[in-house]
Amino acid sequence: MGEKIADCVLLFGLGRLDSFPIDVWMERLLRSLYFPKGARIPARELAEFALTYFGPYGGYAQQLLYFWYRQAAGRSPARELELSPEEEAELTF
Repeated sequence: MGEKIADCVLLFGLGRLDSFPIDVWMERLLRSLYFPKGARIPARELAEFALTYFGPYGGYAQQLLYFWYRQAAGRSPARELELSPEEEAELTF
């Protein structure tokens, strides 16, 4: 299991609000909003930055930033979860 998945489990499954999952979108966002343009910031440094900058409620910040950034990029996370009637019919429970 990778770090992002582990952070997602901590945040969404165990309620650890200090967890800050970082995927490609969050890497782009953090680099563009909080660091000088063109700076090469390793993923580990981004994670450390998020932990100290956003503190014990970083999970809330991550969710708000993620949704805002995807919307600004023209991608709707909510819309991506919608299923067509055909896809819904194929679901088995």
